[in-house]
Parts: sequence; structure tokens; C-alpha cells
Amino acid sequence: MSRFPPTSTPVTLEGARPVVAPHARTLASVAGVAAAYAASAWLSHVGGAAGLSASVMWAPAGLALAAMLLLGLRAAPGVALGALTASLVLHASPAQALLTAAGAAASALTGSWLLLRAADFSNRLDRPRQVLMLVAFGAFLAPMANATLAAAGTAIDAGAVGERALASWVANWARDALSVLLFTPLVLAWVVPRTPEMRGTRSLTSVGLALLQVLVHVYVFLGQSGPLAYLCMPVAMLCALYLGLRWSA
Repeated sequence: MSRFPPTSTPVTLEGARPVVAPHARTLASVAGVAAAYAASAWLSHVGGAAGLSASVMWAPAGLALAAMLLLGLRAAPGVALGALTASLVLHASPAQALLTAAGAAASALTGSWLLLRAADFSNRLDRPRQVLMLVAFGAFLAPMANATLAAAGTAIDAGAVGERALASWVANWARDALSVLLFTPLVLAWVVPRTPEMRGTRSLTSVGLALLQVLVHVYVFLGQSGPLAYLCMPVAMLCALYLGLRWSA
């Protein structure tokens, strides 16, 4: 039996019509996912053009996987439509835009399928094993589909072959893998209901630690290299131990 969430669950009262029609809910999900994907892709592109790291700023892949895990198969058309729209807005050729859309949907489908078929996986990510599954299946394996199709699109558009095609593949894979690591846990942590023991404290110390984590990461990602780039690691570990998943994500 598939572990994807059901594509439609009409809410009914005895003898009454459904409160929300299944097809309307599906269309709303598709439109919402498409809009979120296209907007995040455009913002990521703007951030890259402004001199920020494009791989760090690339949110769509992580958002797409989170949408698939939360909404099920009905999110896939939204991912494809959002990727197609973003590619065309960013002046990709029709062939490259189609390949990008297919790759984005294929990666999100692959990652969610692997995770939902894995034993003991939960969107709550409340066990270390579940986090390792997300890293292995969602961040390592799934982005290979999009990287392959994106590299094919680059080869068609720019004639990139050999080392250039391999460099394009690696760049796209790394960008999507980092996006899954950064943004998928962030969305799941704040959307999926938490049990009382997983919520963590909301004291002034918690707020201070969360703010410290944000400031340190902004400082590191916006211009530090070498040994100072590892400054964020002890802060992140401290927050993970004290604050729990939501504030750490």
C-alpha cells in the first residue's frame, strides 16, 4: 500500500455536500506549490545576481520535497508547473525549461517515494535515523534526477559536453542537495504538529540562542571562508541540543 498522503479527503456531514470539493482542493494545492516554487526560484536567482551564494540561496528543491512529503502526489504537477514558469521567466529556452520542469518533479517524486517507503520514516524527523534517511535519500540520491536533466538541457542550449557537462551536473546536484538539507527540515519542523516533549522551551534564553544562531550563520555565509567558516557549527550543535528541531531548523 502506498504511503503517500491521500490526494483527496472530502469533509462531509451526514446528508450534506462536501465542505471543500476534492478537485478544488487539488487545484489549490497545485497552484500554491507552483507559486511557492516559482517565487523561491526567482528570489534565489535575484540573490545570486546580488552576489550571494546561489547554492546557499537556492530554496525550490527543498520546498518541493517538503511539499511532496506533506501533500502527496497532488504536489507533483505544482512542482513541474512552478519550475517551468520560473525557467521561462528567467529566459531559459523552451527545451531547457521543459527539462528543468521534468527534473524538478522527478527529484521531488523520487525523494518522497524513497522516504515514504522506508521503514520508520516520519515527517516529524524526531529520530536520528529519520534525519539520516532524509540526508541519504532526499539530499544525496534524489537530486541526481534533476542534475541529469538539467545537464542535458545545458548541453542542448550551450553545447556543453565532457568536462563542462560534468561540471554542470555536479553544480546542479550540489545546489539541490544543499537546498534539501536546509529547507526541507525547516518546512517540516514548522508545519508538522509536534508532540509536547519535542516543542522545546520558549524562554528568553531560547530566543537569545535562536537569534545568535541566525546572526552567526548570516555572518559566515555572507563573506567568511577558511577556518572561520566553521564558526557556525558549535552554535548549531548547541541550539540543536537546547532548543529542539523547530528553532534549530
